[in-house]
Amino acid sequence: MKEIYTGGLAWLDAEMRRRYAGKDFLGAQPAQQTALLDSIAYRQNQSPELNPGIQFFAWARRMVADAYYTSPIA
Repeated sequence: MKEIYTGGLAWLDAEMRRRYAGKDFLGAQPAQQTALLDSIAYRQNQSPELNPGIQFFAWARRMVADAYYTSPIA
């Protein structure tokens, strides 16, 4: 799982740098961050460039839902 997370986050940084003049994800403007996340949030946007990000986003979304539904109510 560590490799999936670190690889996915590295992809986000690399894609952000490619799109926005060398800024990593955290260094980008909120609107730029949202634009990148919007492009990988949906499988309909599949392309060779976006597929790794789309797969990571789908995996992360499943992990969040799994954690929510399998955690005890506190």
